[in-house]
Amino acid sequence: MRKTEKLYYQDPYRISTTATVVRIDDDALALDRTIAYPEGGGQEAEIRRIGDIANRYIEADHPIRLYASEQHPDARYWECAGQVMPCGGTHIERTGPIGHLTIKRKNIGKGKERVICMLPELEYSVAQYR
Repeated sequence: MRKTEKLYYQDPYRISTTATVVRIDDDALALDRTIAYPEGGGQEAEIRRIGDIANRYIEADHPIRLYASEQHPDARYWECAGQVMPCGGTHIERTGPIGHLTIKRKNIGKGKERVICMLPELEYSVAQYR
């Protein structure tokens, strides 16, 4: 029986890898290696890991660029450290002023959980919009 190499023990902050499918079953598949924690999917260790990654990203004080889509002039996108995503309406110039991010889980019943992100140190001035 082949064992999956658990890359998360070598580097818990790794966010990508290349793997080979070694077995396919009716409702599952097996890989030769993985970065996914076996308790992934919202458990406390995974929440802490996501928070650590997010806080390193914030602390790096990356610049954020906002721009219009060439194909859809009404659509706006932001780009930060090589990541591009549709604009959600919040416009900051850098990641640093966000401050420390705290993530908590809340069980809201019936097998549902909510992830709550808090920014207690957020520094953002709305003066420019007055």
